[in-house]
Amino acid sequence: MFNHRPNASKIALAVLAKQLHDWSFGMIDCQVYSEHIMRFGSTLVPRVEFLSLLHEYVKLPDHPGEWRLETSLEF
Repeated sequence: MFNHRPNASKIALAVLAKQLHDWSFGMIDCQVYSEHIMRFGSTLVPRVEFLSLLHEYVKLPDHPGEWRLETSLEF
């Protein structure tokens, strides 16, 4: 997806994670384990725990409409 510049996908993921954090989203579902995604701090979550977290997070407010960068890029 972001292949025109080296490491652009890593930067995009970091900015997305920061924005979602600022919007109080609970998690990003990476769906598939990889060493690459684990380097970003992902953790494996047992299915039972994942479903429990999901059940709680869907009760939280979402961010309707267009998503635009609203966060500071300072980490």
